[in-house]
Amino acid sequence: MNADAVHHYRLLKSALLAEFRRALAAYVPAFFFILAAGMIISLLLGIRHGYDRQTTIIMAVVTAVYIAYIAFAMPRKLRKRLAKCWDTYDLEIGPDYFLRRQADTPDLHLKFDEITKVERFPGRYLRVIGNRKQHVIGIPEGIENLEEVLRAVSAAHPVTLRSGEFGRSRILYMAGGAAAFLTMLWSKSIFLATLLAIGLSATILWAVWSVQRSPNASRQTRRASWWYLLVLIPCVAKIFESLGYLLKR
Repeated sequence: MNADAVHHYRLLKSALLAEFRRALAAYVPAFFFILAAGMIISLLLGIRHGYDRQTTIIMAVVTAVYIAYIAFAMPRKLRKRLAKCWDTYDLEIGPDYFLRRQADTPDLHLKFDEITKVERFPGRYLRVIGNRKQHVIGIPEGIENLEEVLRAVSAAHPVTLRSGEFGRSRILYMAGGAAAFLTMLWSKSIFLATLLAIGLSATILWAVWSVQRSPNASRQTRRASWWYLLVLIPCVAKIFESLGYLLKR
């Protein structure tokens, strides 16, 4: 590769189906895991504090809706979003920089001297990480001229091989968040409920703020993140309920 030239790389259309299947295999079990964790916690707390018929019906309906979403709506939405990102992805490699362009997503520019780490998940993708936590350029291995891209990345910074699936910790955090939310709703302990409500409120606000400022979040993702704030309503209500209880004492 000419050191002074600028090269553009697109993602291979032939690799899209394999990526969709991989994403589906990763996300569907994860969503069912989160659902199962939430249901188990809810069931245990419900048995302890006494389910009534209305609550049982509500829980059954919510569970059915969630399962239907995972089975039917989510795969279609995932495929549509992935196809749009895949078709518009453009990696530009210049003499001293990487530039990633993608539809509905801010351009992300990293100079070679800003790179702090490069991670490769063999068979999956590379992560070129800048000096700011959210400045990460993902390069799927379904990119054209992969070996040429690997040489360019390796010349800019040593590559660290990683095993496993990046994002498992995020799934565990989501499952933990669901468990904490249900525990907050059912808990008879004012101290525990208030502590969980404050922690969840801070986490939700941080998540929305992180998505809004992320250079890898599309406009659709940033808009969707505002819906997280709905979860704040029961948290804030629980905090005021606890404050009212303490003031009456």
